[in-house]
Amino acid sequence: ITVRSVAIGGHSYTACDLAEAPDGSLLAAVAVPARTGGTWQIDLYRSETGASWSLAARALGGWSDATPPRAIRLAFDLAGGAGLMLVSYDVGGAFTTIQYYTSDGGATWSAPDANGVAYMVAHDVAFAAGNFVALVDNRDLSPDQWQVYRVGSASSDLLAGTAVGLTSGAPLPTDEGGGCIVADERGVIRVYVTDDAYESLGAYTSTDGGRSFALAGFGELIIDASGTSATIPGAGLTGALQRGTVVLVSSAWDGAAVSGGMYELRIGGASNV
Repeated sequence: ITVRSVAIGGHSYTACDLAEAPDGSLLAAVAVPARTGGTWQIDLYRSETGASWSLAARALGGWSDATPPRAIRLAFDLAGGAGLMLVSYDVGGAFTTIQYYTSDGGATWSAPDANGVAYMVAHDVAFAAGNFVALVDNRDLSPDQWQVYRVGSASSDLLAGTAVGLTSGAPLPTDEGGGCIVADERGVIRVYVTDDAYESLGAYTSTDGGRSFALAGFGELIIDASGTSATIPGAGLTGALQRGTVVLVSSAWDGAAVSGGMYELRIGGASNV
């Protein structure tokens, strides 16, 4: 692993995300304090190697709330050139999520609904099985519910569509909970979410492009032979597929056997990283 400290734009950053663009470059979306005080905006930077970055798009959004955006989630259709980004930010204690899309590989961005959707937090977005798929925490329901949205075109209003609720044995989302999407080349979409006690993980699978999801498993995470369970601040939960194995990483897991830092879970086994 090579670690570089690279200054991008000379600002302090909070929420961010990174994705491969259709031209093979890396595109980083970051929340930055606006040039005029009291607001936040999204800037996008492009890099060929990761050693240096150039500004690709500037000043998406512009929120007057003093709280920076909670989450930025970014994904591209590498073959078609379209991209979709979800930004969740705090408005007086109630989260709102706005969708942005690009049709030119990330040079220009538009929003199908500039007002966004209230009481919703984005946790992940991916392009899978010919569709953009998003995992959100819908806080307009009682109790809160994990939902998956799908749309074929990045320019279509994703969050105005019909959502699939993860209700079969579903963990309940919370401020500290989180989730992620892991898809493979066959079109199988897997969604992983943490529960409201932060000690269990729910796994859901779709084989029809995200139209429906079945509960694949749900249980307490055991991280050592003595039966110690893990507490997962799932807002830092992310995942990927490596040689057919699902790998999940959390930014910090707090259990008797783990003092903090980063922890990795491989479906079928766990190892401290």
